[in-house]
Amino acid sequence: MHKLKVFLTKRILKFLRDEADKNPDVYRKWYNEFSVFIKEGSLDPEFKKDVIDLNRYEVNLAEGFHSLKDYAKMKTKTQDKIFFMFSPNKIIAKDSPYMYPLTKAGIPVIIANTHIDEIIFREMDTFEGLKFSNIETDTDDVERALKGVENKDGKDEASNSKIKEEEVTTFSLWIKNELQPYVDKVVVSKKNLVGPAMVISPISSSMRQMAFMKQMMDENAKSGAPRADLRGLTFEYNPNDELIGKLNEYRKVDLDGASMIVRQIFDNCCMESGIESDGKNMIRRVNKMMNDLVDRGLARGTIEDQSEKKE
Repeated sequence: MHKLKVFLTKRILKFLRDEADKNPDVYRKWYNEFSVFIKEGSLDPEFKKDVIDLNRYEVNLAEGFHSLKDYAKMKTKTQDKIFFMFSPNKIIAKDSPYMYPLTKAGIPVIIANTHIDEIIFREMDTFEGLKFSNIETDTDDVERALKGVENKDGKDEASNSKIKEEEVTTFSLWIKNELQPYVDKVVVSKKNLVGPAMVISPISSSMRQMAFMKQMMDENAKSGAPRADLRGLTFEYNPNDELIGKLNEYRKVDLDGASMIVRQIFDNCCMESGIESDGKNMIRRVNKMMNDLVDRGLARGTIEDQSEKKE
């Protein structure tokens, strides 16, 4: 009976592979309806090698949907990883701070839109000799892939740093102290980041969502303790960003004001990265920053009025 099951299953899988090659549009429509079953089959220890390439994914550098074999053909010559990230769709993924440096470098990234995708990739570990790597958490793999890739703009990014070399350590330690208890590590980014910084979590967004749901049912959530998904974060700042350069100078003259700004940058990065930060504190901080800004504007206006009267 088992032999019959194996024979029939392999015949059906071969039929689906042939159909996917001959009629990709027809197969895509069918896959949209039954993808959940194909993905579940990708975890079957007996058939996963036959099932895995029936899955289809969006990729940052190409239109349409693609198999893992398609991805292997897209990779760069020096690339030894299959990069992926979790995102509901390609539009959201393209705006991710994790995605931008790789897209700019011409490195393909699979956009996995269900939690089970990451489980499949972690279970498989490799495909055709390429190891799966999540760009949200496997930052060392990303940096190695980016290293040596020619900058398409032809610019030397390192020479644009707004932070003096002798102040990097002090500035980084100050940031780490301000962002306790959430941030364990502060690093200077070697990537082509858009904006002042990004936040990296030790767990991916798909795993983080499941962890968050679990903790919401736990007593710690009710006690006000820091959530597990908001601990052990890495704050990676862009030394070439104007705001970061000005923040380093501003902290020397107004520690309280600089503290508010770095905390706001952190919350902004969390939102961009899909990490749900402390919304209530952020709102209170933004209100105070707006109030201070208005006060300064009014004070400036009063000084200008007085100057005009004297004249």
